[in-house]
Amino acid sequence: MLAGTSLRAQSASPAAPTPPEAQARLERVRAQIFGSADGIKNAVPELKAILALDPNLAEAHMLLGVAYRGLGTDALTGEAKAELQQAVDLDPGLVAARLMLAQVYFDLGRYESARDEATTALQLVPGQPQFLAVLAEAERHLGNPTRALALSNLAIQADGRLPQARYYRGLALIDLGRRDEGIQQLQEVTNGGVVAPEVYLHLGAALTDAGRLDDAIAALAFGAKLGTRTREIRIELARAYRLKGSLLLADQQLTLATSAPGNVQVTSGYQRLETALSRERGLLRLRQARLPAAAEALQAAITMDPADGPSHQGLAEVYLRQGLLPKAREEAALAASLGAPLPANLQQRLGVTSPGTAEKGRE
Repeated sequence: MLAGTSLRAQSASPAAPTPPEAQARLERVRAQIFGSADGIKNAVPELKAILALDPNLAEAHMLLGVAYRGLGTDALTGEAKAELQQAVDLDPGLVAARLMLAQVYFDLGRYESARDEATTALQLVPGQPQFLAVLAEAERHLGNPTRALALSNLAIQADGRLPQARYYRGLALIDLGRRDEGIQQLQEVTNGGVVAPEVYLHLGAALTDAGRLDDAIAALAFGAKLGTRTREIRIELARAYRLKGSLLLADQQLTLATSAPGNVQVTSGYQRLETALSRERGLLRLRQARLPAAAEALQAAITMDPADGPSHQGLAEVYLRQGLLPKAREEAALAASLGAPLPANLQQRLGVTSPGTAEKGRE
């Protein structure tokens, strides 16, 4: 999700008024949270102190949830969710809390819950562009890119200056196979001054898929400096370097990705990231002709995600190069069934054919 989303929307059905002294403290804390990373750290003890005096202040719970999420550690994601849920329970009309709760659900990979929060919020504030954008992204993750595109278009119509809506529109276009249009949308977001690592991650990945490797490397290298989503960006940067033939630089990025702070919770997002890391390590080892190491890494990726077509594709090539033709044919068939068929020249060497021989996913 994009950083910097407005969290100052007023409750549609406010709870009991906050005492003036507590309100003044909350306003100071709000300024801290949106001021700097150090401000977020300093805000946490103050918010806990405010809640110790009055545990029923919905806005204080909301701001504490925002602070926990802003600290950027996976261990605090659960704490952020609990605080934001408490804020919503205390004041169901506090739409700003619902917005942040939806974002936490995105962090957790709970897209149906994110959709539910956005839908509920739109019942309170119909046509609100931020929630239209959130709903669009939830639909995209749930496999509905056409609806996602329609919703993001509605959000842009409601507020053409909202970068979040253009970002999600770009992702929906890419999912619909309209990659060049999606890249253009993401570039409009970055050219508009948005500095968010997730935008550079998706822009870099799309540019890599388009074969624009120098542009991809520039976008991903910039994103890697922004401090969050570092592991994902470095894995994608390794892919771009591998495809360019800069194998040493690709290896360096994988080493950095391995040592970067990561999720300590075994969530679906964690598993996807670990699968991507093992896959890319295996494909790089294959490119380096280190076949046993390549097989080990690709098998690790498949163990985590048996439906990962590109890993089966890479493993088929490893077996082919090792002369293990029955295993190679088995992996090639699995890869083809998962939408990642071997290139035509390798299929000919194996004596197999499959529909759609374009090299998919292995880039």
